[in-house]
Amino acid sequence: MRGLVDIVRELLGMLPPWAALLVVAAVLTVAAPGLRTAMRSRQIRESVRQMVRADPSRKAILADRALGRAGGSPALLSLVATEAHRRQLPSLHARALDALAAVPHGRVELARLRRTLAPERAAPRHPLETVVRVEQLLEAGAVAAARARLDEGLAEHPSDPAIQDVAAKVRAAEAALDAPEGER
Repeated sequence: MRGLVDIVRELLGMLPPWAALLVVAAVLTVAAPGLRTAMRSRQIRESVRQMVRADPSRKAILADRALGRAGGSPALLSLVATEAHRRQLPSLHARALDALAAVPHGRVELARLRRTLAPERAAPRHPLETVVRVEQLLEAGAVAAARARLDEGLAEHPSDPAIQDVAAKVRAAEAALDAPEGER
């Protein structure tokens, strides 16, 4: 980082002050939307994380805060829905999906979310099918759905070593959900 600061300082030193000011303004103009989205994403994740252990009145405030920070952005509303699903908050998940359906250009993101988070109905026939599906759900951040699929697989194949291995991954993912944002 220090090297980058030195390079920028040298480049700005070679420009006249008015040109340096224009370069800085242009960089800030280009970077501001991305920084704003990153900041809001972090705030949304933190609000949803706090909802897990909050009392009902505080949950309502945090849910409104998360949805308010998402505004009309399909990407941020999708983040609220995904985080609510991961944290097993069905009311916030449903509200985020409804808000996403009402936003222009939100239908594409809504369809993608439903495909990703919808549980499959067919029971796995082989233990490896369970392992593959649980790992897919974990990669998508759907820990609750992964737990449900794992429980089905354990009921059918309780002593399978591959299912036992993926069970450890699910427990680790569940523990990570309970950890504060800075400890992950």
